[in-house]
Amino acid sequence: MNDTQSDPAAARVALVTGASRGLGFALASALGAAGWHVIAVARTVGGLEELDDRIQAAGGQATLAPMDIADDKAMIHLAQSIAGRWGGLGLWVHAAIIRPTATMEHVSPLGISAQLDHRLGGVLMLATCAAVTLPLLKRLAPQHDEAGSGAGSGVG
Repeated sequence: MNDTQSDPAAARVALVTGASRGLGFALASALGAAGWHVIAVARTVGGLEELDDRIQAAGGQATLAPMDIADDKAMIHLAQSIAGRWGGLGLWVHAAIIRPTATMEHVSPLGISAQLDHRLGGVLMLATCAAVTLPLLKRLAPQHDEAGSGAGSGVG
């Protein structure tokens, strides 16, 4: 076990996808202000920089990861980097979404098929994200229980 895995501070590392706006931005801001080290993932660099400014102003820390979580290789690299630096995650917030190009009532049957394909891509994106993220949560789960917190991570 390396130092990051035995360090209780590693349990206060949160990965937040979709962190550049909306719910992801709000949750990442709150977590950073509450003392979590936030790994903020989003495609919008400007939004990530604004988030970083807000977290730093609240006395917190963030690591910015401007990337598309639909990129399998990028997600695997991110997970390996998290494992190497912190040993795992204490929390994963998946707030990233794929925005539709139009509402269903405004597209042709062919367009509806494309929208459904787009939605399926979102499900596959989440599956990839989960596949590389859940092992990081599991790495710290036994540590929570051994520390006697009783909280655990809910990952078994």
